[in-house]
Amino acid sequence: MKESISAFGDRLRAVSPMFYRAHRSYLISLQAMARIGRTSVTLENTTELPLARGEIR
Repeated sequence: MKESISAFGDRLRAVSPMFYRAHRSYLISLQAMARIGRTSVTLENTTELPLARGEIR
């Protein structure tokens, strides 16, 4: 069954509020975040993911 990342994120957050959609392509576990920068999120495994422009404040 195919579903959008938005629908999957909604179902996931209904079970656990520990997920955040940082970009249209990424759902991130808050427990896996090591650092939040101005334009990106760094995970504990050093993977760097972009933040959506609307999320940059």
